[in-house]
Amino acid sequence: MGWELGPDLGVIGASQLVDMATWTLNRFRELRIPVPQDSRLERARSIVGAASSGHALNSPQLAEAIRTVLEMRWIARALRDAPPRPQRLTNAVATMLSGPDIEEAANGRTKPRSLQFELYIAALLTAGRVPVKYEEPDLLIHYLGEWVGIAVKRPRSRRRIAKLIDKAADQIERRASRGMVAINVDGLLDEAAADGAAWEKTAGIVDQLPEIRDGIRTLLKRPRVRGLLALGTPLRWRTADGRPQLESSTFMKWNFLGLSDSEEKASGAFEQAFRIAFAQNASY
Repeated sequence: MGWELGPDLGVIGASQLVDMATWTLNRFRELRIPVPQDSRLERARSIVGAASSGHALNSPQLAEAIRTVLEMRWIARALRDAPPRPQRLTNAVATMLSGPDIEEAANGRTKPRSLQFELYIAALLTAGRVPVKYEEPDLLIHYLGEWVGIAVKRPRSRRRIAKLIDKAADQIERRASRGMVAINVDGLLDEAAADGAAWEKTAGIVDQLPEIRDGIRTLLKRPRVRGLLALGTPLRWRTADGRPQLESSTFMKWNFLGLSDSEEKASGAFEQAFRIAFAQNASY
């Protein structure tokens, strides 16, 4: 069960990405978010703007910059205009804007990107008209008539996926209420793309990886965990008229777990309503 590739964003040019980054920076400032000097988003804008035909298209730095622009724009769109905004949320957005350009340079400082992923999930859910609160364990969403927690994890390697899924389940159980686990699968999406998988087959490849299947089996033993949500921003380069072009979409796979017959029907309706609302709000 689950929506996989979201509405295709189609071909995105460097100038469009630069415009997105500029709009996002201005939006954060309008919302009185303290944007750090030389923020990661400003550097991402410069990296994308400097990219030219054939220049470092497969570099980790450019891929990170593109995801930074796309995901932070979602976040900026989702933030409410009017106060009051929880101070914790304002602080999270400001911290998200800091940090190095690529993960390898973080030297253990992973919080900015972890916050970016949490806020990105919240933004996507908001676009799908799912009520979201920025509260422990990481997020709360209104699901099947109650507020359930989402414990968010961003594995930096495949071998860490199972361990972090288990750790997220511990977070949910400590709250003594139901919840879901959300994991970032950008690395898995990149591997599938690098192997030349067709765009429409990428989701199926990720879903069948042993690390994901093992994670689901682990969660089935945790009755308070009601689902595994896998998310990412797939990127793919293609050549048209001798020039490289970027295609992107949104990957979100719902795996609802431990459902009774009535819950299965209700979760299907929940997901369908989400899909419809998200498609209406996904235009860039």
